[in-house]
Amino acid sequence: TVAANPVLSNPNEKRLKQAMLGLDALISLDIYANETTRLADVVLPSPPRLARPNYDAFFYQFPVRAYARYTSPYRPLADDERADRTTLLTLAAIVKGMGAQSDIDAFDEELLVSQIDGEIARPGSRISHMTTGEVLQHLLPVEPTMRRIDLALRIGPYGDCFSDIAGGISLKTLEENPHGIDLGPLVPRLPEMLRTPSGEIELIHDFVPQELQKLKAWTSQERERFVLVGRRQLRSNNSWMHNLDELSHKNNQCNLQMNPEDAKSLGVEGGESVTVESKSGSVRVRVELDDGIAPGVVSLPHGWGHHDLEVFQKTAFKNAGANVNRLTDENLFDAPTGTAAVNGFEVSIHKL
Repeated sequence: TVAANPVLSNPNEKRLKQAMLGLDALISLDIYANETTRLADVVLPSPPRLARPNYDAFFYQFPVRAYARYTSPYRPLADDERADRTTLLTLAAIVKGMGAQSDIDAFDEELLVSQIDGEIARPGSRISHMTTGEVLQHLLPVEPTMRRIDLALRIGPYGDCFSDIAGGISLKTLEENPHGIDLGPLVPRLPEMLRTPSGEIELIHDFVPQELQKLKAWTSQERERFVLVGRRQLRSNNSWMHNLDELSHKNNQCNLQMNPEDAKSLGVEGGESVTVESKSGSVRVRVELDDGIAPGVVSLPHGWGHHDLEVFQKTAFKNAGANVNRLTDENLFDAPTGTAAVNGFEVSIHKL
């Protein structure tokens, strides 16, 4: 696991914890002992943020304009600090039977060559005219952690393709523009990006009418009075930030948001605790009145339930909250995607 906490973020915490205890080895990269990493055989710390480069590849999928920014490390790694790249490549080398003392730079170059080969052979590749050796010659001088980012930037729609294309970008371009580069408005990619047999957006698959029939049957059934949905909080990201004193205040609490009329009918006032039950389990949680919540719907944030962390994270333990995944059902999932259904399931609520 890498900065992850699956014990707290997946349905059926108890069953998952038992499964993890039965693993031959659990290795975690993290700066905290959390509900998952406390079960690990080895916890390997990542270096401080200021000693790492950063390119937000994941979040650049969401802006309303094409944008790119790279942040260089503020300081080099100290003698007792190890880059995540080094740790992960060493683990991969061990798994491949190459041993912990392997030349990870050579191993990494081997992986990079394989990636370049695949890109050159890809239909429509912008570097199909180049050899692997020519591309590699451009990339090897780049800091090893960032070689794949440089490759992706340079072969992408705004890249320089390892040539003198006017305005084409590379990692070097971003280093010269530390505040980032605005590459303009988003560009339509359809039908270019479609990979469907028909070449069109195929909205009606076989499973869609089947799921609609299930929905129709569900709406006609007698159900529990309340449906539970999750939520994200501004000062919380999954379970990561709950041990920070600066973020522990009234706007970062694990409360059950409920419509005032629902609370009145249950005889519950804001700040009082209730028991929330589902087929999978139950939790005890404080009520927060919110007239923005529809009647019949209640909302509980995810990432809480730090009752096992008294020794490891004192601030998180002091404001432990409730683990919503004690209520979710691992057998209930969204049929089209196979994703666990962690929203919109039925619960009952009882005043304590």
